[in-house]
Amino acid sequence: ASSPRPSAVPSSLGACSDDPLFEFVLDNGNLQTCDWLTRNPDKAASRIADYCTRGHVKGACQRTCGFCECQDDPSFTFVLNVVGSTENCSWLLANSNPTTDEARVTRYCYADTAQTIASVVGDACVASCGFCKGNYRTLFPSASPSLTFGSSLSPSATPTIASSPRPS
Repeated sequence: ASSPRPSAVPSSLGACSDDPLFEFVLDNGNLQTCDWLTRNPDKAASRIADYCTRGHVKGACQRTCGFCECQDDPSFTFVLNVVGSTENCSWLLANSNPTTDEARVTRYCYADTAQTIASVVGDACVASCGFCKGNYRTLFPSASPSLTFGSSLSPSATPTIASSPRPS
């Protein structure tokens, strides 16, 4: 059996909208929401150019970033750190063991150990990395709660793909 894959559009958030619960880390370390990208009309174009290329931002701020079909870049490939083979985005969730898929996503989709910033792989593999709005909160259960990206206060017992409008 294959592992669960994130849906293109979580039903609870509707088509082409921004996730109102999503927060991301700015280059200066501050947290902001999707609406910050366009709040100041004089800075909107620059902010969108700087932040909407990042997988975790464009996946959650789909309307603002013009990324309404949250999907992986089909032409993107990357080299595995240890083995050296070249893979595409589908490899991240291609294992029949969800624990292996979680390890792959953790290792390749994030640029930081706190899992708050998408890596180059995460920028291109938005859907497989679980960055499509709502999915990043509960794609994989965790051993301990994580407040990154507006997650709930307790870990889930099993992975779920659909998000709820409020943390549980």
